[in-house]
Amino acid sequence: ELTLSSSGVLKVSSDLAVGKRINSKGPIPVALWLSGPAKDSLSTDVLSFTVDKTEVLADEVYKIAFQLISSHIKRSVKLTAPSDPLPGETPLQALQSNITRLSWREFGKSLNTIDP
Repeated sequence: ELTLSSSGVLKVSSDLAVGKRINSKGPIPVALWLSGPAKDSLSTDVLSFTVDKTEVLADEVYKIAFQLISSHIKRSVKLTAPSDPLPGETPLQALQSNITRLSWREFGKSLNTIDP
């Protein structure tokens, strides 16, 4: 979905490892970050969160991905951060409409830089 959200500016592949619940009825721990393909490439911050039901995992991942991308664009790319989602706007819709192509391109460039 991030490749589609960026209108093809970025080619995104993902590995998702969801943690195990501490007990059978507890929340599921998840950590999310985005990085370039090289082992030493830069990455976004890591955000950890929990979900109670697997049905809401996708929306939470999109929400956290938007936060990570927005924060990284503002901090590392030095562009204006995308506007926050409007009330009623889904995280996926915000990824698709609130981040400009320039921001997607600069975000991708920044993650494809090797960390010195």
